Amino acid sequence: VEIGMTPNVFLHQQQWRDYLTYGPPGDAPIERYYRAVAHWQMGNQTRALQLIDGCQSRGRADVFAEYCQILGLLLRGETRQAVILLNAMAIERQGEDLMDGEMDYKVAQLLSVAGELSLANDAAALAWQRGFRCQPCYATDPLFSNLRNDPDNATLFSQIYLSDNEE
Repeated sequence: VEIGMTPNVFLHQQQWRDYLTYGPPGDAPIERYYRAVAHWQMGNQTRALQLIDGCQSRGRADVFAEYCQILGLLLRGETRQAVILLNAMAIERQGEDLMDGEMDYKVAQLLSVAGELSLANDAAALAWQRGFRCQPCYATDPLFSNLRNDPDNATLFSQIYLSDNEE
C-alpha cells in the first residue's frame, strides 16, 4: 500500500490555501476546526468564527468540538473563559493515560495563543514525550509564536532538538 501525503501536511507547512483546497470539506468538528485555523491564519477571522459557530459536538468525548469552542472564545477576545477550559483540558490530559501527542500539541497551541506560556510549555513537552515529534511544527507554527519568543520558555525548543539528535 502506497502512503501519500495527507491534507494536514499543508497545515503543518502553513500552506493555508492548499489546505482549504485539498482538505476535507465536511461538517465534523475536526474538519471545521482545521478549516477555521486556516482561515484565521490567512486573516479571515469572520470566516473562522462562522465555521466554529457551526461546530456541533458529536458526543461528549469530541475533543475537536471543545477545540472549536476554545478557539472561538480566543478569537472573540474572551481569553479568561478560554483559559479556564484549556486548564481543565490540560489537567485532564495529564491525568489520563493517553498517548496521543498531537492532541496535547493542540492544547499547547491554544494555551500559547491565550498567553498561558508556562502551561503551553508543559503541554508542548508532554506532546513531544507522547510522540508528536514534528520538529518543523514546533519551530515554525505561528500559534506557538508567543511561546517560542518567550525567554522563560524558549529552552523547550532547544531541548526538543537536542533530544531528537540523541535518538
